[in-house]
Amino acid sequence: MLKEMLKEVDLPCLTDRVKRDLQILALQGMPEEVCGLLHRHGIIHQYQNVFVGDKSHGFDMNVVLDTDTVAIWHSHPGGLIKPSSDDVPVMEMLKSKMISAPWIIVTTHSVTAWTLDL
Repeated sequence: MLKEMLKEVDLPCLTDRVKRDLQILALQGMPEEVCGLLHRHGIIHQYQNVFVGDKSHGFDMNVVLDTDTVAIWHSHPGGLIKPSSDDVPVMEMLKSKMISAPWIIVTTHSVTAWTLDL
């Protein structure tokens, strides 16, 4: 039900250069998911994936979101270009805590940004 509430969005700071750099990070991290934050002006911060399970199918990171945070990003090594069924409940939980930063999904073929319209 929540997956129907996903909306692809355009982020001005998600330039071709930023997309390329995110894809390079995703390729370097294969077969695991890589993750981080995108700050204004297209500044990419990568954080260690501290997910306890299979890191090729999940991510977790220890971060503090600040006013410069534009989006949360992570890769999908399997190629799914939308937030997964595991991602959506986390997006909903963050939104309930007033954290509405879009999620950027990075694959080897695309980089897309998503929000959850509740």
